[in-house]
Amino acid sequence: MGSNQSTLLGVEADLTYTSADFERVRTLIREVAGITMTEANQSLVLSRLAKHVRRLGYDGFADYLAFVTGPGRGAELQVMVNALTTNTTRFFREPYHFETLANEVMPNLIERAKNGGRVRFWSAGCSSGEEAYSLATVVLKSFPQAASHDVRILATDINQEVLSKARIGRYPAGGIEAVPPDLRSICFGLGSKVGDTLQVSTAVKELVTFRYLNFVEP
Repeated sequence: MGSNQSTLLGVEADLTYTSADFERVRTLIREVAGITMTEANQSLVLSRLAKHVRRLGYDGFADYLAFVTGPGRGAELQVMVNALTTNTTRFFREPYHFETLANEVMPNLIERAKNGGRVRFWSAGCSSGEEAYSLATVVLKSFPQAASHDVRILATDINQEVLSKARIGRYPAGGIEAVPPDLRSICFGLGSKVGDTLQVSTAVKELVTFRYLNFVEP
């Protein structure tokens, strides 16, 4: 398409969205979060942001993007990043990883910790926390005394909303099905069910620290 021509990509409840708008979003998300979008993501941008743009009172994405990139709009830019970040996670996703950790990695790390060494784990894109808590569960299963040694887990994500959920550590009760039966009492503990939710155990939570981290920032 020509540089002076912008194709209309969608109209949702009188909210205009053009190819130029998508290119601006694509540039912003790459600069701010290091996320690369392709043209296949055009409809995703519309579906993820349309309600929010309309809620702010704008008739089109062009005005919204002018607002986002205006002076002192860092918080609104973070809202946009949160909306466009895909967070796919569950307890013990990719079970082989956790089996390898327990059987091949933990024995040496336990020895290091017992000898006064420092042991650190990093869940780099932790989303809403299931991966980090699964990691902590395996650590405690292998090494119940981990908390009394220098063993800690850092969990980071770019999405502040999912980090807030992760810190709370409360999940739909159905999620327990993904946790191996012999690890459920460690992960959630007794009396952890509250309505239709399960609360991660205190022992597991105390091993994990959640922090915001954007890989493209220092």
